[in-house]
Amino acid sequence: MALSRRHGATAVVLSLAVSMAACAPQPDPSPTATPSSVEDEGRTFYLAQGFAADEGRLTPKTPEQQLLVDEVIESGVWAGIPDEDVAWMSLELTIDVCLVAIESGHQVDAARVQEHIGSSDVLGSWERAFGDADPGLPFMLGGLAISGMKHLCPDDYPDWIAAYRELPIPTG
Repeated sequence: MALSRRHGATAVVLSLAVSMAACAPQPDPSPTATPSSVEDEGRTFYLAQGFAADEGRLTPKTPEQQLLVDEVIESGVWAGIPDEDVAWMSLELTIDVCLVAIESGHQVDAARVQEHIGSSDVLGSWERAFGDADPGLPFMLGGLAISGMKHLCPDDYPDWIAAYRELPIPTG
């Protein structure tokens, strides 16, 4: 008799457990819109910009990119440089820093910004394109890239611009 009560109790507990499991929220089997890794997030961002991997000279493809380019051209900081080159430079530098923000897990401080300015291949290639020995040029290019974040990766912009403003302004 004790054995059958135990089996009966087990059956009741099991049926309750099965009922509760059936009522519990089930994971959504559909693919999520959130990237599963840093690489996926970076790829998603780059594709959203509309550029091919071998794009070459970048020109605005989205309204946000056009706002970025218009803002940089209207600033007059890069006066004397053809607008097409300013557009290319602005887009390439900003996309680069947005990808770095993704790779950094969207965490930044002044040291990370300084590291990016000092080690970015993209920023370095633009610095060499100017052929200028001005020690402030990398800082200016970094500022251009970070300012563009408000258009292309706006969630990262506030922290990056705050960290950039902590850096000492280079003097020549």
